[in-house]
Amino acid sequence: MLPVFPTVDDLNQSNVELGQDLLSWWIAFNAEKKGIDPYDVPIKIQDEIILNMRSMDGDSATNAALEKAIKRAAQGEYEKAGELVRELVVEGVISIITLDECITGKRRQRSNALKPRKDELQKLIIEIATENPDITPTALLIELKKYKDVRKVIADITEDEIHFTGKDENSSKSATISGLKDRLTRAKKYINSL
Repeated sequence: MLPVFPTVDDLNQSNVELGQDLLSWWIAFNAEKKGIDPYDVPIKIQDEIILNMRSMDGDSATNAALEKAIKRAAQGEYEKAGELVRELVVEGVISIITLDECITGKRRQRSNALKPRKDELQKLIIEIATENPDITPTALLIELKKYKDVRKVIADITEDEIHFTGKDENSSKSATISGLKDRLTRAKKYINSL
């Protein structure tokens, strides 16, 4: 049986070790193709395989990076070969994850589901911060008090809390005055991300 090509589990190794593992894997792979036990390859055959690796020139764009890594390993440049292998493995994992997301949508759905939703107060804060990007939390509180009777969002503002309507007019929520600074920061980050 052929030794396993370097995987994600091997990424804890140094680049030199990865490069050496790549060379061992390639020698074993080619030996097995010749009918030789991949775990007991004679030195003469190893040298022949390494010599052939140095002149290797494939036409596959898909395998070009792997071919380059193998050539570097054959030239004794284990550090560079290991870097290339590490990059190949990580990109391969990312490709698999991306493909999985495209097919199932699960990861994206989960991350979207975990995102906090904007409540009516946050939407109003975003609107105010959009009109006045330099507004401070204290000025925001004063501005929110102006909206108390004008809009149906703010129900009441006490010393410690802001009471506001939920998604429908029949539900009510509250937020602390001390949390206004964090809400304003989130609103500004949201505005800047647009």
